[in-house]
Amino acid sequence: MSQSSQKGMVLLLVSMVLVMLIALLASSYFKNLIAYFSSKQLSQQHHLMLQVKQRLLMFAVLHPEIYLTNSSSQLLAADEVPGAGYFPCPDLDGDGFLLGAETTCGNQFLPSASNPLQTGFVPDPLTNSGGANCNGMAACMGYVPQKIVSRQFYFAPAKRYFYVLDERFSFQNGYYFNDGQNRFSPLSPSILESVAPRLQLNGVDGYVLLIIDAGNDGLDASNADGDFKFVSPRRVLSRDENLDQIIGVTLEEWRVLMSIRACVTLKRFNNGLNVYPALANAQAHWLNAYHPANNPAGGGWRAQCGA
Repeated sequence: MSQSSQKGMVLLLVSMVLVMLIALLASSYFKNLIAYFSSKQLSQQHHLMLQVKQRLLMFAVLHPEIYLTNSSSQLLAADEVPGAGYFPCPDLDGDGFLLGAETTCGNQFLPSASNPLQTGFVPDPLTNSGGANCNGMAACMGYVPQKIVSRQFYFAPAKRYFYVLDERFSFQNGYYFNDGQNRFSPLSPSILESVAPRLQLNGVDGYVLLIIDAGNDGLDASNADGDFKFVSPRRVLSRDENLDQIIGVTLEEWRVLMSIRACVTLKRFNNGLNVYPALANAQAHWLNAYHPANNPAGGGWRAQCGA
């Protein structure tokens, strides 16, 4: 073989090695780049879910003010104004709004029923109907509503996040009336302590509500089976975009916020700062103890300030 041929072979081998090195470096670079943007995307998704959670909590904290008037914008009497702590019903048909049967959500907890694991939270996984998701024939999972138009309150994009709620925390739950017997409407922390919230996440009880981003492939089988037990990756920012990402509100988290709310309201009353004439009768206010005839809106929140 001539010297020029040997030089040509050497150059060819060197070129091949360089091409392979460049390919490996490029592959590693793009993998890191993809991982970086995937991480950024998942972080952004988690941030958006936290925003939805904050809006739901804001709705619960401001619930008395949000429903201070009727649908005709007339100020309600003190005993008609609901207390703090309630959340909206799930949106069953995915249109973003709460209309008709969606506004009376309830699935009474029946520990002795044939399907006790499917009771005590909404939507009712077997009987609710609406759109394709809640068709009355399969396990039903409602969505975080987009907004409540009559109250000018926005939560999330329509049909974006699944939403599960302990039924007692729905103001419009038809199973719990203010009759002195069904005790969870109005809400009261002292009453709720006797029965913990029904929802469970990763084996931990005590969740009031759950918000679920189902990823690219819809709900995982373990979360779509219609019971109150849900599973989310231990690492909140898992890179698997098919996994269900779930965040929730615990009873303790809810209680701290509502106790602060109650204390602020009590301070306003004590300082004579109640600016709503229809609420001048403090005995009929949600802050005070519940009475089926004299104060059906009350929940005994005043005692929370001492805690």
